Formats: sequence, C-alpha cells, structure tokens
Amino acid sequence: MLPETVPDTSAVWTYLPMALMSVSMMFMFMRPGMTRGTGGFVYIALGLMVLGAAAMFIGQFMRKASERKQKLKGERRDYLRYLTQIRRKVRGAVVDQQLALAWRHPEPAALWSMTGTTRLWERRPRDEDFGEVRMAVGEQKLSLKLTPNSTNPVEDLEPLSAHALRSFIRAYSTVPDQPIAIYLRAWARVLFRGDEERIRSVTRALIAQLATFHSPDDVWIALCVSDERRPDWEWAKWLPHSLHPHDTDGAGPTRMTVSALGELEHLLGAEFMERPAFDPDAVPGREEPFTVIVVDGGTVPVSYTRSYWT
Repeated sequence: MLPETVPDTSAVWTYLPMALMSVSMMFMFMRPGMTRGTGGFVYIALGLMVLGAAAMFIGQFMRKASERKQKLKGERRDYLRYLTQIRRKVRGAVVDQQLALAWRHPEPAALWSMTGTTRLWERRPRDEDFGEVRMAVGEQKLSLKLTPNSTNPVEDLEPLSAHALRSFIRAYSTVPDQPIAIYLRAWARVLFRGDEERIRSVTRALIAQLATFHSPDDVWIALCVSDERRPDWEWAKWLPHSLHPHDTDGAGPTRMTVSALGELEHLLGAEFMERPAFDPDAVPGREEPFTVIVVDGGTVPVSYTRSYWT
C-alpha cells in the first residue's frame, strides 16, 4: 500500500517570499519624519529582503522536490496497477494449469470414476503421456513464463516497485500441491526405499494408473512377490493386464504372478527373452508390449544383470 498523503506545504513557500519582499519595500519607502531612527528600518528592510530571497530559493527547491515526489508516486501507482493486471492473468494461468494437471494425472482415489468412460485405456503407444504415471504432489513450475524486462541494476530501481516485483516473481514462479509424474518408459528400473507399507501403497497407485489409462494389448503387468506378501497383491489378478494372452490353467488365463524371476522369464516366453537391451525410445505394440514387473520380496539371482526390466 502507498504511504498516507502528506499535506502540501509548497504554497507557504510560494507566498512567504512575496510577503517578506513587500514588507521590506514598505520599510524602505517610509518617510524619515514618520518615526525616529528610520535608519534602523533600512537595515530591517534589507534583512527582510535577504530572508525573502532565501525563502524564494527554498520554495523553488521544495517545489521541485514536491513535483518529483508527485511524479514518483504517480509512476509507482501506475506500476502497481500494472502488476495487479498481470496478477489477474497469472492467476488465470495457474487455474488452467491446475485443471490440466488434475485431468492428466487425477488422484488415485478418483480412478474408479474413469471406468465406463472414454478415458479408460485412452493412452496409446504413440501418445507422449504413454507410460506416465503420477507418484506424488509438490511444487511445479508455472507453465506461463515470467520474464521481467531488462532494466537498471536492482540497487538503482525504485525500492517499493522493485520489492513488489521480486515478491510477485517469488509468489507465482511455482504452483504448489501439483501432481508430479514419472515417465516409466525412460527408466529400466525404479527403486523405492523407506517404509514398506508406504512404498507398497505408492506402487499400488502406480499400477492402478497403468491399468486405468493403458490397454492390456499395450501394457503387461507382471508380479514377482514372495509367498508371505502374496496376499497384498491378490487384487492384481483381476487386472486384464496381468493375464497371460495365450497360456491358461484351471481358472482361466494364467496370472503373471510368480515368486522368482526365473519362473517369470519362463512364463513370459522366449519372445520376451529375445528382446534387445532396454531402449527408452522403443515404441510398445501388440508384438512387444510395454512390460512392467513389480518385485516385492521375490527371489532375484545375484548374477541377474539384465537391463530391460522396468
């Protein structure tokens, strides 16, 4: 906010010199017989004339200073009004970005509402967001680029306007509490460390997003879990992405859930084993679907160094 308006005293310094000069002229033209010691009035008149000249000089100085202050206040007011207009536009961009990210990466708890809609399995291998899943929330850069115009050094700028600009850039350069996604196709392995229950919850959310937005023709989800942790993953047997496309057993299509990676290699077949090393630029398809393998306590050989596992 602008400081309160200070009363303008320039008018005082405008009329004071005129009054002093008038009084000095009156003393100088007084008749010698009107009073005794008229010589003293001459000195008084000269003194008043000097004071009037000094007051005139001070008045001009203060008038110029007042004009500069008024001009500075006007420029400051215009600049703050300009920042207010830009703030409205930026806030609109923030809302648009929030809506776009909420649409692209909805909360895992809202995934159930996608079933039966056109959003189910909407991401195809050629889409740029294929294999992209939300894993956390945090600060995201504002999609609208804020670039202040080139000006003088900061120390030479008007302090209040410079402070307002710095505060504006600092407040709107990032948007808080926005989805943070990971592009799984760019990584051969994704390792989680920390509390097991929390990690398992995050992994379930990632798998749920993959199953919601990607077709089972394009994405396979295989599980390598230990027997004691198998109950935590029983729900995955209902995902069509976890059913073998060809092999069957007494309950129908074979579930791609094993307790050792060796079994999983045999289950996925020779075609999978003959794939080349991990290539982030490879395009998944029906012949070579994007395969996501979840390892939770399953047996992994020490010599296991293959690089195409996700």
